[in-house]
Amino acid sequence: MLFDSKYGGAKCVLQDNGYLTDLRTAAAGALAAKKIFDGAGAWAKEKVQLCVIGSGIQAMMQVLVIKEVVSINLKVKCWTRTKANGIKVVDDMAKLGVTIILSDTVGEAINDSSPIVTTTL
Repeated sequence: MLFDSKYGGAKCVLQDNGYLTDLRTAAAGALAAKKIFDGAGAWAKEKVQLCVIGSGIQAMMQVLVIKEVVSINLKVKCWTRTKANGIKVVDDMAKLGVTIILSDTVGEAINDSSPIVTTTL
């Protein structure tokens, strides 16, 4: 809902099916990644290998927003509990110019990765 800042009354209801919440959550993750890598030396920035644990909408949103603020390798490692969801993310992200590399284990995904984003329960 959007409220009037002067009187507090409801101005409108946003029916975006959670899109703004997803975007806000991803933006917070991107801000954290940017702050971490802004303070890092050039050597760290050259070795950025994003890893995402999870394959839902938040995983995709995190990758898309982080890549806007941190220079990342566009080959992103991913581990997901559900192989079918992982395959869908691979296809969806390829359409957006990002290559997702599915890993068989969490250990394989996080090996040599930084930052690591967890987006699953």
